[in-house]
Amino acid sequence: MKFRLFSLLLILFFFFPSASSEEKILVNNEKELQVLLEGYYLMGYSDTPSFAREMAIRDAKRRASEIAGSFVKSKTVLENGKIKEDFIEILTSSVVSIKVLDEGFIQEDKKRLTYFVKAKVTVDKKSLDEKIEKLFADKEKLKKLKKLALENKKLSQQIKKLTEEVERISKEKLNYQKQILELKNKINTLKADKSSEIKELEKKLAKLENLSKKQKYIMEKREKLVAKQLNIENKVNLVFRKGSLFELAQQSQNEKQNAFKEIDENFFNYIANNTEITIGNPKINPKNNRYADIYIPIKWKVNVDHLKSVLKPYLNFDNLRVGFTSCSFNKSTKGLYISRYDNTKEKKKKSYSEEIYNYISDRDIKIEVSVGKYKGYLTIGTGIHCFFQHKSDSPYLFITQGGKGVKLWSNEENPILIKNVPIDVLKTTDRISAKIIIEKVKQHGYR
Repeated sequence: MKFRLFSLLLILFFFFPSASSEEKILVNNEKELQVLLEGYYLMGYSDTPSFAREMAIRDAKRRASEIAGSFVKSKTVLENGKIKEDFIEILTSSVVSIKVLDEGFIQEDKKRLTYFVKAKVTVDKKSLDEKIEKLFADKEKLKKLKKLALENKKLSQQIKKLTEEVERISKEKLNYQKQILELKNKINTLKADKSSEIKELEKKLAKLENLSKKQKYIMEKREKLVAKQLNIENKVNLVFRKGSLFELAQQSQNEKQNAFKEIDENFFNYIANNTEITIGNPKINPKNNRYADIYIPIKWKVNVDHLKSVLKPYLNFDNLRVGFTSCSFNKSTKGLYISRYDNTKEKKKKSYSEEIYNYISDRDIKIEVSVGKYKGYLTIGTGIHCFFQHKSDSPYLFITQGGKGVKLWSNEENPILIKNVPIDVLKTTDRISAKIIIEKVKQHGYR
């Protein structure tokens, strides 16, 4: 074993492969290899620039991994060639870092663009050598790495299949767009009955819309797979990470504790201290000679972009949705819709995302309006149980900007109602106050 490792060190330090004519070696010593190279991605008809850029960067890393892979291949010869190419790729990718120096589009195809990146890629040869040595000494690590390599290969195959499907749909859409244009021209020139052509046009427009929806779904699915594949590199590093299981678990626990602290300080406390509340002119409705009900209109606003930036690392969320029978919104209403469904199982961003959701959902955000010791409330943030768009969910709704008529619960009023205020109090009170309160709740309602 020692002889084999010594031989491998010689291969790594002195016989590391040279770059091709498209690549330029900047540094090559016993610690690292730095190569100047390019990565390319031929864009499909519907690929976004951001997706193309990511794929071009991955191509550059793949090229660097191929150079570094020669060292691993030398080792596999000594192991009777049992370690496959996909294993080599996953191992070397974990020791490759990249710095993009230039990027952009080039026209190599008459109809499509190629995205390119020019990058300085660094291969940590010392780290690669240490990882290979650990693989010799620990069969369990080798087993885990082979499993990750298999997962990576399957993801690559799925991404390729989805990319081909996106391309097929793109070509079909182009064909429909051409037919639609021809039909529109025909309808504009025909003087006779156009009903049959119009019906045909409507069918093709509907088909085109369905194709667009299907394509969007496939592209979103593909991007999620790409994200999973990128995460495999982190998993590879975890296989070789030093430290006991207890230490790793403690790191994870500390991260979760910091996340809850972040939600308290920069979500709930921020809302409580930074929500602008404007009180309108009150309306008094006397009930008798002694008591009256008072209606107080309010407007409020809090920086939703700040709140989104706080939640983004931990939760999936959307803008406020309409469609709940007990809610009342208008065009100026803004807010957040945090779905339980989108923060569980494979959809959650963190292992503790559902716990973060539960923590938020267990707290109501209310505006408290006071006339002396008499108070009224309007709930602007709450967790609910509902059935929305044919799907059972328990979202948390928070209205970040609202005014008159906007509310979440049917049994509340906006303007806020304060009942049975003594008329003597109203005559002597010249101040109405309002503030945000956060209340922990035991049970939420159903919509």
